Amino acid sequence: MKQLLMYCLFFYSIAAHAQKAVLKGNIAHSPKDTMMVALLTDQVIGDMQTYQVILRQGKFRLELPLNTSCYFAVSDNQHYIHGLMEPGDSLELFYDAQDIPGTLRFAGSGAEKCNYYQSFAQLKSNLRERAEWTDSLTDLHLAQLRMIRSAMRPESYNQLRGQLEGFRLSFKYNDPAMPLPSFHDSLSYSFNYINAAYNILSQRYASEENLITKYKQLSLVLPAALRVPVLTMFLSNDVKKYKSSDMDAVIESVYGASGHDVYKRYIRKKLFAARTFRKGIPAPDFALENERGEVVGLADFRGKVVYIDFWFEACVPCQALLSRIQPLKERFNNVVFLYVSVDDRNVWKRALVKVPGYHLYTNNKGRQHPVLSAYNVNGYPTTYIIGKDGHIFNEAPSGYPNELAKQLEGALGE
Repeated sequence: MKQLLMYCLFFYSIAAHAQKAVLKGNIAHSPKDTMMVALLTDQVIGDMQTYQVILRQGKFRLELPLNTSCYFAVSDNQHYIHGLMEPGDSLELFYDAQDIPGTLRFAGSGAEKCNYYQSFAQLKSNLRERAEWTDSLTDLHLAQLRMIRSAMRPESYNQLRGQLEGFRLSFKYNDPAMPLPSFHDSLSYSFNYINAAYNILSQRYASEENLITKYKQLSLVLPAALRVPVLTMFLSNDVKKYKSSDMDAVIESVYGASGHDVYKRYIRKKLFAARTFRKGIPAPDFALENERGEVVGLADFRGKVVYIDFWFEACVPCQALLSRIQPLKERFNNVVFLYVSVDDRNVWKRALVKVPGYHLYTNNKGRQHPVLSAYNVNGYPTTYIIGKDGHIFNEAPSGYPNELAKQLEGALGE
């Protein structure tokens, strides 16, 4: 009897952990006969699980292992549809690829939160046009979210609420001269909130050159639950700039015995890559499309100094950097200012007209394009200066005009 009880407990334990969700697709006029589905399991370190499914008469069905709420993306490499799933959901996605805005909808168990999620795109557009309405528009969306709260798990509600509060932070505190807002531990489960906190702080502390001082100050303004994920985003970018023993000391101070081994291993791996991806090595080649659909490689710029910037349209630090160095583009008209966007083609095409320079994009592969791993891109913006010989001249150029001008002059005169 005791043995039988142990077996029952064992199989109950397996069943309790082997949760899943079902995602079905019903897609008209798809440009491809396969789709990619990604579960965005940890966006701080870019961790995701990907699945390729075959469309049969525009339909697919996929069972996904899921133990907690998780954002997902469905893509045919031309269109990207996002939503939020939780264990037990059985969702069906409908759209016509020739008219996604007019036909996109979700049905089935868990559809309420996915249909609600689609309203975020319009909210962001409204906030860009009328930033002074940030509080009223965000509060309106929060009220709508509360109305469907009973249709989802608490963690799903917290994910969506965190995204809304992340919008509030991004649009209210995008001026570095403004006082810092209070950050809330209760929203630390939301990557969008973590990312908003990182964007705001990265502007305030961009000029702090002393690494130890910078991370001490950041630790003081961040509440406990936000500290490690936000500082991980800072470290992901700073490992390129600071390769001294100070960086090793900061990594230990951030993680210590906190139990965040996955984040610590991720940063250690990035630090190793940064210490090997250095001045003098050949810059990785690539094959990317420009706005005319022409395939462009690094060899097309041989004999010229290239300032390469990996960016995306909604990235606040990207926009701040573009604004700061704009005067240098006229002064250094013999340098190629090359911008590589990870946005999808439609977003990229709308955004590039505002940014002088030579533009390429990652061919609707977004952040999965191999050029990003080749260039150790783990945060945005990521920039390099490539010399006339096609080798890396500077692996961590300054984000400030005076210092960057000296670095560009060095590359031109080499």
